[in-house]
Amino acid sequence: MSFEAYRDDEGYLTVIEKKRLPSGMTVQIEFEMSDLSNVCVANVFLNVYKKRKQISSNTLHQTGKDGVDPFIWALKKIRDFEAYASEYLTNPLPAYIQVCWDDNRRGRIYKRFLLREGFELKDFGEGTMLYKQIKLAD
Repeated sequence: MSFEAYRDDEGYLTVIEKKRLPSGMTVQIEFEMSDLSNVCVANVFLNVYKKRKQISSNTLHQTGKDGVDPFIWALKKIRDFEAYASEYLTNPLPAYIQVCWDDNRRGRIYKRFLLREGFELKDFGEGTMLYKQIKLAD
């Protein structure tokens, strides 16, 4: 696991991993840790971009030229993040990985594959999204 972690201006922890794809594009996954009123969530952002300046404008909008390879890579990184979180992160609240989507096509794909990975459809006050509980270090 070669995740990079940093805290933003508001004190939230963000964990990042990225990889260069054969097409020359880069796939990047971010897990942004935040506390809701009753749970801790790691919100997942998946970006596929050619240049870093495109990240802010293409979050969940551009899939690139590599087909399903970025999605398969992201599934593996979600599994790796669970292991990373259980070893390195601590929080007294129940912790979840949260995955949301911008359009119905992505939503159907995420539901189809992530439900097999142990995710569940839940609503913690921000609408129905996919969640998977993770055990954090004590």
